[in-house]
Amino acid sequence: MKIPIVFFNFGNHNFLDIALKQAKHHNPESDIYLIGDDTNYKDYVKFIHYNELLSTDIPEFDKNFVNLSTNNKKYEFICFLRWYLIRNLIKRDNITRLFVTDSDVMYYCDITKEANNFNNYRYTLTHNISAGIGFINDISCITAFCNLSTAMYTNNTTTTLHIDGGKYSNLKYYYDKHSNIYETRKRNNLAGGVCDMSLWGELRNMGNPGLVGETSAIINDSTFDHNINAVDAYKHENGIKKFTWKDKIPYCYNTWLERDIKFNCIHFQGGHRKELMKEFSTY
Repeated sequence: MKIPIVFFNFGNHNFLDIALKQAKHHNPESDIYLIGDDTNYKDYVKFIHYNELLSTDIPEFDKNFVNLSTNNKKYEFICFLRWYLIRNLIKRDNITRLFVTDSDVMYYCDITKEANNFNNYRYTLTHNISAGIGFINDISCITAFCNLSTAMYTNNTTTTLHIDGGKYSNLKYYYDKHSNIYETRKRNNLAGGVCDMSLWGELRNMGNPGLVGETSAIINDSTFDHNINAVDAYKHENGIKKFTWKDKIPYCYNTWLERDIKFNCIHFQGGHRKELMKEFSTY
């Protein structure tokens, strides 16, 4: 059975069509979902307006959410919101396994085939922190993420998370911890701060982190790119990884392994990189 692929995006950005069609080209039999808004209906994927997936705990989270980042508050809230919407989609459509992706990622692989490399993990992250290029084999982890987020921002000391047989309570601790991290970053004139990735990182270290896979790992000489701008021990040119192409598939030379590595995806992180997506399309 083919694994469904879930995109989330607000706004009808030019790169969205490119990313969706690229994913569909390599995964023609997979259900490809787009959770979107009034502006970006697409008739060639399973489009779901986010209003269809709202639930009663979302306004509570919105009311208590505190922006601990130099980034725009609305932007950071939406990054959290998508996980509540994906959780509700899973429940609504009885999905038992899925692949979640950011909307600025181009895919050059059969996601269901690549999923076999991560069968022993509950879910995967990229760069140990981002679930934006992620296989979800245990859907309860998304519920756990939402419960952690809600409890942390409501200063809730009664909610308990049950993960891998362990119990994690007093989740207010995580708010205090991350508000201190944010203040420390500000004192050192560092941008960014707390985001949904911060809590995925916390969730990873609850229970057994050995049950969380890493998509940027090199498996069978292939990998998933977490950021086109990052060097990551690959050849780099003009501020991005230097790719070569074989049968319309991108490869990049790993300077530590001293050989070419196949890239299952490229993540065009940052507004200045999304303009490159069209020239990297192969559909």
